[in-house]
Amino acid sequence: MGYTHYWQRKRRIAKPVFQQIRTDVQRVIDAVVARGIEIGNNIGDTGSAPTVTDSLISYNGIGDESCETFYFPRNFTPESWQRPRRRGFYGEFTKTARRNYDLAVTASLIVAKRHLGEDIAVSSDGYDSEWQDARDLCEQLFSYGARYHLVNPDGTLNAPGNNQPGSVLKFQVE
Repeated sequence: MGYTHYWQRKRRIAKPVFQQIRTDVQRVIDAVVARGIEIGNNIGDTGSAPTVTDSLISYNGIGDESCETFYFPRNFTPESWQRPRRRGFYGEFTKTARRNYDLAVTASLIVAKRHLGEDIAVSSDGYDSEWQDARDLCEQLFSYGARYHLVNPDGTLNAPGNNQPGSVLKFQVE
């Protein structure tokens, strides 16, 4: 399978909410690029740029550091075979294989969780500790992020030796 991040969301995101997500994700991408991590178009072409518009956020790593596209449209159009899951949510995912652009993807998902709240459910093949750089980046850029953790169904942090099926990204009140 590979190292993958998953999310379930409603088909449509209100325009003002998506604009907040878009603005924060652009800042995430700019900060990740400033760290020397290349971010490009959906297929990772050298010299390309990510798509960050009022209707779509789409990017990948570059060259050998690319894997699957992070694709986050304002209005999700399901394929004919796709059906909504619980609460009318549709599932999406991005396999990053732990390549460098994973930082942008995990930080983008924290941004989405911050702005969408209960209208998105985020999970990951990774452990909570593997999201630390994304939490730190969001905290540095936006003063939010430090309290978002991958939490097991029993309320404990998802960690090596304590990885339970069904862990999700939640805002932890300490």
